Amino acid sequence: TMLIRTLEISSKVMTMLIKVLEISKEVITKEGEQRNLQNSNANENGSERQSLLCHQHWDQSKL
Repeated sequence: TMLIRTLEISSKVMTMLIKVLEISKEVITKEGEQRNLQNSNANENGSERQSLLCHQHWDQSKL
């Protein structure tokens, strides 16, 4: 009976591990999507900031 009990416990542990892996996989893909969104936003902000700096420089040179 001890062997059967051990097998039952190990199978439960295995199913729990599989569930944990599935959940972490979902979390990783969601984080990846969010990171891609943040990167594209950062790129847009960077180009906006550069154009603002160019305008400021141009204004100072006119003075």
